[in-house]
Amino acid sequence: MSPEGDFAVYKLTRAVHKVIQGCLAGLVHLCGKFIRNPMKINRHFRTFFILFLTLLSIQTTTAQPGSTDLTFNPGNGANGDVQCVCSQSDNKTIVTGLFNDFNGSIVNYIVRLNEDGTIDGSFNTGSGFGGNGTLFSDVTYSCAIQSDGKILVGGNFFSFNGTSTNRLVRLNSDGTIDASFNIGTGFDGSVRTISIQSDGKIIVGGWLLTANGNSSARLARLNSDGSVDPTFTIGSGFGSLVLTTAIQLDGKILVGGQFTTFDGTSQNYIARLNSNGTIDPSFQVGTAFNNYVRAISIQSDGRILIGGDFTTYNGSTTNRIIRLNSDGSIDETFSAGTGFNNRVYAIEQQTDGQIIVGGQFTTYNGTTRNRIARLNTDGTLDSGFSPTTGFNNVVFTLDMQSDGKIMAGGQFQALNNNSRVRVARLNGTCATLAPTATVAQTFCNSATIANLTATGTAIQWYADASGGTTL
Repeated sequence: MSPEGDFAVYKLTRAVHKVIQGCLAGLVHLCGKFIRNPMKINRHFRTFFILFLTLLSIQTTTAQPGSTDLTFNPGNGANGDVQCVCSQSDNKTIVTGLFNDFNGSIVNYIVRLNEDGTIDGSFNTGSGFGGNGTLFSDVTYSCAIQSDGKILVGGNFFSFNGTSTNRLVRLNSDGTIDASFNIGTGFDGSVRTISIQSDGKIIVGGWLLTANGNSSARLARLNSDGSVDPTFTIGSGFGSLVLTTAIQLDGKILVGGQFTTFDGTSQNYIARLNSNGTIDPSFQVGTAFNNYVRAISIQSDGRILIGGDFTTYNGSTTNRIIRLNSDGSIDETFSAGTGFNNRVYAIEQQTDGQIIVGGQFTTYNGTTRNRIARLNTDGTLDSGFSPTTGFNNVVFTLDMQSDGKIMAGGQFQALNNNSRVRVARLNGTCATLAPTATVAQTFCNSATIANLTATGTAIQWYADASGGTTL
């Protein structure tokens, strides 16, 4: 125990009294016996102190960043890979992928989960997605949620709940098909990525070559009603699969994937397009990457985080993650060291600018991080985000929830030795849990009771046993 000086009897009494106010009624009565005669506190100090710690643990038990969120329990989870998770503003989560069963219920490639991980029965998708009888012709790969709550889903499917819709559909918030969204004959190849512009127009990328009969090699833009936007012209388009897209605040569009050409010119795995679909010549990437780009995330300052399979950018070594300036040059202030030892599939940003990364990797800059890591804004590993054993298999997708928790989907069966079958939620911040009436204490940043300081009516945790910064 290390206060700023010794405990003063009356200060301790007042601090404990503040904690007691939130406790169970029976315990209030017991503690009140001590408070009514504070001069006897030395005689009862041992009993009083044990009770104080017990009460404190009930009120301040917290979850370590990177730990499994045990309040989210998806049971047996998905019976196939989860390809995309999209969190709604109410923290319900849309999950899509290569599964047709979730926790024993037939769901056919899409499900919405409640905040506790159970299936949301109010999301009625009927028979779900259907194919043409060939392998993987009914699966879903991508999702995006509009500001009005409607849900865009892309994949390799041919129908939704018995209605023909080739590889893209928009659902109402209750899971029914949105009949006002008309894509005509749709797409002739799978949709792997969806991004929504601020004006409501929709960028779609993947294996597609046509959109409603219009030439659109691997990328198209739709109006908000589903019709093809004729003002978006990409010429002969991309030479191979588009895997990821992101839209800048100025309306320019970043595109990553497996391609090495755009509109007949060399463009290695990354491109930035103007809002009309033409290449942006101000984005100078030189020889760019030597392998696939799978994830793009744009910072609020315009700098660009990119992840994938690559090990070089424009001749410089950079293992599977990099940050570029808005002109395409390397941001030298981002220090990833030796980077990741395997693929990066997903990058998300917290509100404080810290960076969540998911993928196939098991180390970052020489430190063990099994398929998930959090980086500081300068690219260094955040040691305060400690997922212990992490995931036991690949993480394909991440999404930040409004409360700072992190949704993850992929091929995994476990997170931190907790059974989590292909979908899981991690604690992202030091969020206080609901009282559990247990004496077990788990505090943020490995704090112990020695970090407690009680002054007046305030109870405060510190990083060090004496002095230090507050937690």
